[in-house]
Amino acid sequence: MGKENKVTGTGSVNDVDKANWTPALVNMFCDANVKEIECGGKPHHHFTKSGWKNVMDDFNKRAGVSYNRGQLKNKWDNLKKEYLLWKELIGKDTELGWDSIKKTVDADDSWWKQRILVSKYYLVDAGYPPKKGYLGPYKEERYHLPEFQSGRQASGPREIFNHAHSSLRSVIERTFGVWKKKCKIIHMTNK
Repeated sequence: MGKENKVTGTGSVNDVDKANWTPALVNMFCDANVKEIECGGKPHHHFTKSGWKNVMDDFNKRAGVSYNRGQLKNKWDNLKKEYLLWKELIGKDTELGWDSIKKTVDADDSWWKQRILVSKYYLVDAGYPPKKGYLGPYKEERYHLPEFQSGRQASGPREIFNHAHSSLRSVIERTFGVWKKKCKIIHMTNK
């Protein structure tokens, strides 16, 4: 790994954001965690202080980077969230698998067709009540695109969903704007 992966800092939010996690680095990080778990550095639900130090030292040495504990802990937490989401998805549907080459969920065409037929929703804003067939944003999470552009990136399944929802809604609104300019009858129906 080259200089582009060198990161140093105090573990503040800004330092955590600067960590560059390539797939190879994620694999090395996971290997370092597994090694430390097997050595007893995570006796219960959390790594011990010395366990985190061992993970950090092993990972940084193998990867040729200088990531701090805050950056590693942030990655650990995000990987844990992704794993729990994956586990929930797999647990609910036995027809799914994992394509290790493409690194994606694997399902046959009939599974996807069935989900597409069942999964037709109206994209609505937060003003609509929760109702079957209406797909609104999570109200307790960030939603509007400027909130994501001026701050940290979306993290967690609900913020990621809200970001995608907001992006799609913006496209739809722009499309209606174009249609209103081209088709005067659409503009007239609002009056």
